[in-house]
Amino acid sequence: WKNVNCISAGKRANLPVPNEIDGYYRGTLLSRILAMEKKSPISLDTAVLLLVENEHAARAAGRKGSNPGHLFWYAYHFVEWISELGLHIELTGDEFEASVMPDKIS
Repeated sequence: WKNVNCISAGKRANLPVPNEIDGYYRGTLLSRILAMEKKSPISLDTAVLLLVENEHAARAAGRKGSNPGHLFWYAYHFVEWISELGLHIELTGDEFEASVMPDKIS
């Protein structure tokens, strides 16, 4: 997954948020995104920005647990949460890092 440009601690940063979410989903983020019910489409970057905004709000409010609306809940329930918002993530292929492959495989 490519990093996403976000604002973290008041500064713009290029963060590996999709990789972190994929880790929470034990490597199944792609298959879960592809299986999402089609609703209103948004990009992965936009979905990640929503996640980061909600995490910042939860942190500022002192909600640092894993219950709904708390800091860690959003990443652990990312795909389901986006779907509950009436959205689905539409992938274009630009979300992925290019793999380095040798010209010839022996």
